[in-house]
Amino acid sequence: MRLLKNLFLVFLILSSFVIEAQNDIPQYTVRIGTFVNPKPADFDAIRSLGFVYAEKQPDDYYSVLMGGYTSKSNAQRTANQIKGKGFSNPLVTKLDMKSGETVTMIQLGLKKATQAFKWGNFLQLDELYVILNDNQVKVLTGIYPDVATAKAQLSAVRAMGFKDAFVKNVNSTLLHEVKDFEMWGEKRALIPLVFRDDSERKTLTRPTSTEIPEPFDDPQDRIETPIQKETIETVTTKGGSTTPVKVAKSNTFERSFTAATPNIRANEKRNSALELQKVLKAEGTYTSSLDGYYGKGTKAAYEVAILQNRQIQKYKILAKYANESSSRQFTNDIDYAINNLWAYPDDAMADLAASNEPLAKAYRAYFIFTNEGADDRVNNLMNAAIQQAFSDKKPTNMPRFDYNATYSYNDLNQLLLHLRYIHEISNQDIAVPCWLFQKHTGAAMEAFSFSGGSPIRMESCGGFWEWEEVAVLSTIATDMDSRRKFDAEELAKNKTQLNQLFLAPDPLSSQESKEVNTWHKNLWKGIDGWAFRDPLLEEMGTALKLSYFQVYVLLEDYYMDEGYNKTEAKGMALTTLKALVGYHLQRFI
Repeated sequence: MRLLKNLFLVFLILSSFVIEAQNDIPQYTVRIGTFVNPKPADFDAIRSLGFVYAEKQPDDYYSVLMGGYTSKSNAQRTANQIKGKGFSNPLVTKLDMKSGETVTMIQLGLKKATQAFKWGNFLQLDELYVILNDNQVKVLTGIYPDVATAKAQLSAVRAMGFKDAFVKNVNSTLLHEVKDFEMWGEKRALIPLVFRDDSERKTLTRPTSTEIPEPFDDPQDRIETPIQKETIETVTTKGGSTTPVKVAKSNTFERSFTAATPNIRANEKRNSALELQKVLKAEGTYTSSLDGYYGKGTKAAYEVAILQNRQIQKYKILAKYANESSSRQFTNDIDYAINNLWAYPDDAMADLAASNEPLAKAYRAYFIFTNEGADDRVNNLMNAAIQQAFSDKKPTNMPRFDYNATYSYNDLNQLLLHLRYIHEISNQDIAVPCWLFQKHTGAAMEAFSFSGGSPIRMESCGGFWEWEEVAVLSTIATDMDSRRKFDAEELAKNKTQLNQLFLAPDPLSSQESKEVNTWHKNLWKGIDGWAFRDPLLEEMGTALKLSYFQVYVLLEDYYMDEGYNKTEAKGMALTTLKALVGYHLQRFI
């Protein structure tokens, strides 16, 4: 009898893991209803709730749906909201994941599901699909017969303006084809661009929704392909002539700065969860075995522990105050104009034109380039900005950049790289605006993060900072820093790295992974020795541990949600933690 009871308990535990594992897949949808020839305008009232799409049924009927959602409760919440907007019978359904197949796609970009957006540049491609993951819309093209074929097309896709495109494998059940209904009235070009022979196309078989699906291990692994640098600088000597070349307008597909707190995977055994369990066990809130799985018991124990820890409760209040007091303050009119260049373009361009600042000239050149293409105005403004910025300063850390030359700008990457150089040597009170990374994520991150040089003041772009756990951890670490004055350049460098890790993360090399793991071990060896000396210090150390390891777990899940494998996610999570708290805690190393 005891054996049967034990087997039953094991079955319940395994069942709970299966259920939790399914929550990582956006397999729940909301069926709004079945309609004859539905029009997008009929669903304007609910467009702000999520991405609406239609699926063809027999006899000219269409099912209209919203989502995927990673949990049934999220889907049901949306269904209730839809019902409140006048749709009588929205129904939560579940996709049959087991009937899907693994297919190869190129992901073009990411957008919020609750915001209407223009398809614009995407319409150059003849086949578009979306994957809907709670509040995210992933836009893809395909379907390619294999990874090699997709990689062969990647450079052409990136050349069309999708600088951050990458190859990935997905479960076909999650794909929803974009047609006229999903475009909400936008029209395709008369001659769409095609990159594959008809013989190479794969047909997507659409499984129907069902109430009894089986769990499916969704193979959405990101297939890494090195970014091909295609910047070509056209240089002439002073007094020489250049022929400007008109280029297509820059892609302005906008990257969201909102990082949704991820659902924690209960079926992943990891060191971050194990270390958190050790702290919870010492606090008396966790009584199960130390197994390294972040299940319901660990979750409940953590929630009780932070409620009981007076330091955590104090820093929650301080973190909120610090966040409110650090709201964006503009240092001058040029700083304000640059920040609002896309929000109020006429006023901002007028303010920039009235200034003799090199950065004012450079941002005017950027705005003309992105709206009208390359021409003499762009060249004149950028070259004047470079000559003025470098007239008194002669930096030595800008390899391959001749600031005495005259440039012709036919490429956005080249323009942004030179904008970075001007930022580096100009008025450091003027911050690099977040919208630059939102509109040109790959090109901007390459120019401002990967080019070496001195740290540059960068506007805080949200991302991980929107998580309460991150704000609390940062506040605790800052309070533990014994210095009277902080190094502004070092903090700016860390902020730049955090923006990079959020906007355009890269997996670590084996050497980088080894180094960050050594940093992590040495940090906690030092903190544990410090906290052992006094009960109050021990209390502070416990609060730091609770926050640190909870954020560690969340960051791992965030990066796994982005398509990285478990090992890559661990290294990237530790690197993010180091950028977040390493400066303030370096005395413990």
